[in-house]
Amino acid sequence: MKVYLLRHGETEWNVQHRVQGALDSPLTENGIQQAKNAAKRLAKVEFDAAFASPSPRAYRTAQIIAGPHKGLVIQKENSLREFSFGVYEGHSLDNMHVECPKLWGQFETTPSLVTSPEGDCMVARVAESRRFVEKLTAQYMHKQVLCVSHGFGVCYFLSAALGIPLEHSHKFASGNTALTIIEFLAPDRPLVRIFGDTSHNE
Repeated sequence: MKVYLLRHGETEWNVQHRVQGALDSPLTENGIQQAKNAAKRLAKVEFDAAFASPSPRAYRTAQIIAGPHKGLVIQKENSLREFSFGVYEGHSLDNMHVECPKLWGQFETTPSLVTSPEGDCMVARVAESRRFVEKLTAQYMHKQVLCVSHGFGVCYFLSAALGIPLEHSHKFASGNTALTIIEFLAPDRPLVRIFGDTSHNE
């Protein structure tokens, strides 16, 4: 099985450096173009299934990427959603280290301890991703699957798929519509073919 995993296109809040999480903001014109670039790059891939976060920014990105693939149905997958920052959503990213220094520091040092007020718990989110990876390997071995997610969603998927500790998950940060391809030679034998590639936007 090959999983083509992408982050959504650029959004208005990405440009404004605001925390999105479970909230949403529209794709920018640049974000739409990024999705079109990814669609062109993947146009010849014969996808057997497609999944996307329910968030409009990710689902819209998936729709654009799926455009050349007639009849490809995009299934909403909750485990691909972004980490919910709870009370901090909509706030300036540039001020987060001042507003919540302990929480913000934990993202890089001890993410397994992160639970955002009125938001998500990192450990629980990785567990969700692990169940989704298990579902994919059970149902789609020897097939090709498209998944469109978010910054942290991509991190969780990779952590779950590759068995890499959560403490290192922030190293998987990727740009808008960055493409990662994981080939599962067997359910327990994942191989990263491409990681975080945005050359289609150059």
